[in-house]
Amino acid sequence: MRLCPPDGIETIENDVFRDCTSLRSLDIPGSITFLGIGAVRGCTALERVTFKNSTQGGIEDIPAEAFYGCANLKEVTLPEGIGIIERSAFYRCTSLEKIVIPDGTAIIDLMAFWRCTSLTRIHMPASVSSIVMSFMKDDCPDLTFCTPEDSYAAQWARTNGFNVEAEQ
Repeated sequence: MRLCPPDGIETIENDVFRDCTSLRSLDIPGSITFLGIGAVRGCTALERVTFKNSTQGGIEDIPAEAFYGCANLKEVTLPEGIGIIERSAFYRCTSLEKIVIPDGTAIIDLMAFWRCTSLTRIHMPASVSSIVMSFMKDDCPDLTFCTPEDSYAAQWARTNGFNVEAEQ
């Protein structure tokens, strides 16, 4: 099942699609200003999530446990304007291979990408200034951080034993 809420919707409540095992694709309109905690937690068939960019603010964070346990999630397109990816946002998204963190994101919170065992590339902008135990080397030993050479993310990645590929 593909779900495309109409543009104009501003809120996706906490746990609204939780454990919906038939949901495969979710397009989140740019009009969304609030995405609830655990909004799609446990949607084990979910493979793709696309956030449409907003012309008027949009959401400011990826909330705690938003995609927790979405084991088949392979592709996520995050919107511009995200400031924080909260705790356990993508916890146990075991099929997620690559993610691009949008410019302006400052914080990757506790266990945001914990147990993402297929994650091999993460594009992280220079704006990231805090990574709080968000990745575990044993979970994703081949993870490469694609980030500016002198960024906080590059320093954090090297300190924690991850590969770094310098970007401009």
